[in-house]
Amino acid sequence: MAIKNYPKKIILWVLVVTIASCSKYERTNPNDILGSDGTPILAIDGYKVISDNNGDTKLQKNETATLNVLVNNTGTKLTQLTSAIFTSNSTKLVIENFSLENTMMCYVGKTNSIGNLRIKVASNANVGEMFTCNVKLIDKAGNVFNTTLNLTVSDFKPSNLSFNSVVFEGFEDAVGSTRVYTKGLTPYIRMEINNNANTEYDDYLNFTITSLDASYPYQYSNKFDAIIPSSNAGNFEFPLDCLPQYMPDNYNLVLNVAITDKFGGSIEKQITVKMFKNLAKLDFTSFEIWNGGLNPGSLVFIDCVVKNSGGRALAFSQSGAKISTTSSYLDDLSIQITNGTINQNETSNTLVGFSAKIASNCPVGTKIPITIELTTSETCPTKFTSVVQLDVE
Repeated sequence: MAIKNYPKKIILWVLVVTIASCSKYERTNPNDILGSDGTPILAIDGYKVISDNNGDTKLQKNETATLNVLVNNTGTKLTQLTSAIFTSNSTKLVIENFSLENTMMCYVGKTNSIGNLRIKVASNANVGEMFTCNVKLIDKAGNVFNTTLNLTVSDFKPSNLSFNSVVFEGFEDAVGSTRVYTKGLTPYIRMEINNNANTEYDDYLNFTITSLDASYPYQYSNKFDAIIPSSNAGNFEFPLDCLPQYMPDNYNLVLNVAITDKFGGSIEKQITVKMFKNLAKLDFTSFEIWNGGLNPGSLVFIDCVVKNSGGRALAFSQSGAKISTTSSYLDDLSIQITNGTINQNETSNTLVGFSAKIASNCPVGTKIPITIELTTSETCPTKFTSVVQLDVE
């Protein structure tokens, strides 16, 4: 390698230039150091819709959406957030959760993304209605910034689909068929949807059913594939989640049925569901010992004689059966369901039974209470409870 000797004048000149350049450098960016001077001032600076039901990045009634929340720092010092708490001022807007970003740095004079907020807009919200969320921001230094996030409900994009009919029924698990809806049955909906376009619709549809009564909140959402020929109709039917069962008998609940297509277009229709009284009834008429005895130290097996005296067939499962006692004189207490279905007006001694070991030190004449609990296996379960008393002989 050849070594070059430069004149000393050149070396000195370069050194002078370098020193002169450094001496003129001044810090003008308050974000380049974490100094102690200055004060951060934070406030919400809007949001971006990053996901929603129909993909049009707008907030609409009956939608669940995720928002990327933005914060602006108008102070003189950067800061790092440790938490952000959102609360809704309206029953029409539900705050589901907020996930913070990893750093949450709020730089001076910049709009900073701090995380994603998941919300749900009620179906009875109005187009143009504004919701205000209170927001409490806390930074690493313990500073608290109270600010607000304003959300506005946008109008739906029109769709080429339309409702032809909507029928609300109840599905009876025991017989596998639908009937007039009563409490305790699985809600079941049938719809005929018209395709008014001159081309076939072949893609998914988003279905959302929501209660319009704030006293009895309810929402069901699902996505199904759909093929509807042009200028024709398609049929859809599916079970729903259980409606609130604590509503008064014969109460009229108004539901909003909304459908969103792949283009972001939406249609909706309101229906009224009458909450007819639960017709299920199961009577524990008697108890039969089929093995063992009611003696101290005995293992006893008992059948429960039950009658379905209600207005519909009932289906049960082993997982929905429970048995318990407050007595210390019973061991190995267990319950068995041998036949899961009992039809209307049917009496059975094979539906349910139980067994127990009576302790050898149990005094003769002791009355031992046993509580039996049976629960129907429908989506909306109905519970039946009976107390058996064993008289130790």
